[in-house]
Amino acid sequence: MYNLAGKTVMSTATDRADAIDSGGKYLAVYKRGATNATLYNSFSDIHTINSDDPITQVCTDAEGGFAVVSSEKGMRSAVTVYNRAFSPVYVW
Repeated sequence: MYNLAGKTVMSTATDRADAIDSGGKYLAVYKRGATNATLYNSFSDIHTINSDDPITQVCTDAEGGFAVVSSEKGMRSAVTVYNRAFSPVYVW
C-alpha cells in the first residue's frame, strides 16, 4: 500500500489475490472463488472473512461496513451485509 507521496506504507503477501475493493475506510483483498477475504486498514490486516461458499465479490463502504457476495449451493448467489463491528446484519 502506498501513501499519496508514493511511499510504501505497508506490504503483505496476498496469496495470489486477484480482486481488491476499497470504499474508503478498509481495503478488501481476496481471490475470486476462494472462501476467505482479508480487510486491511492503513496499518495492518484487521479482519478475515470466512465463508462456507466461494466468494465472488466483496464491497466495502466509507463507514466501515461491507458486503460479501458468495456462490451458495442451490442459488445463483447470496449476499451477506456486515456492520463496522464485523457482525452480519443482513443475509439475502
